[in-house]
Amino acid sequence: MSFSQEYSELRHIQNDSFRVDFYVSTDHKKIRHKDTVIYGWYKSKKVMFTQGQSSGNILNGSYKKYYSAGQLAEFGNYKYGLKVGKWQTWNEKGLLISISNYKKGQLHGKYFNYENGSLAHVDKYRRGKLKVAKEKKERIKTEKEPKLKKETNGSFFNKLFKKEKEESSSAIKEEKEKKRKWFSKKDKTEKEVKTSKKSKVSKK
Repeated sequence: MSFSQEYSELRHIQNDSFRVDFYVSTDHKKIRHKDTVIYGWYKSKKVMFTQGQSSGNILNGSYKKYYSAGQLAEFGNYKYGLKVGKWQTWNEKGLLISISNYKKGQLHGKYFNYENGSLAHVDKYRRGKLKVAKEKKERIKTEKEPKLKKETNGSFFNKLFKKEKEESSSAIKEEKEKKRKWFSKKDKTEKEVKTSKKSKVSKK
């Protein structure tokens, strides 16, 4: 018998679908209920589950749930109404459905999900919240932000340098065109002078 069962009494309930063996607390310890967790308690030959409150004998100790055929359906432990430690669930064929871990009534640690007895995927919880999804979301966010910033900055500077390059190229072209025209004009003048001199010589 565990420490949590030292001040507990064994109870049984049964219906058409399940049979449950569990312990209820006989300790008159005053419980400070928290709104964020679900409490298990027993009253009028029924096990109840209520968030943030309990009324009746609080569950305290091991909890075993069976299918009508006798196959184990669920197993875990309660400590003053809250799930603690390792919990396991099975289907009617005896194959695992899940293995979870609880701390003070909240999922805390790895949660193993099974399909047809084979491990399908593993989630991780921290104080009742799915940790993996949160971390993945933050990682994706941090990966996207610098990338977008970099692309924006790069785009701005690229446009600026492109504009400067275009302006510089245009100025160079204009300067070249001026020089070409000047040299062309000079060549034309020199040719005209030479032609004029030849004409004079021939007349003589």
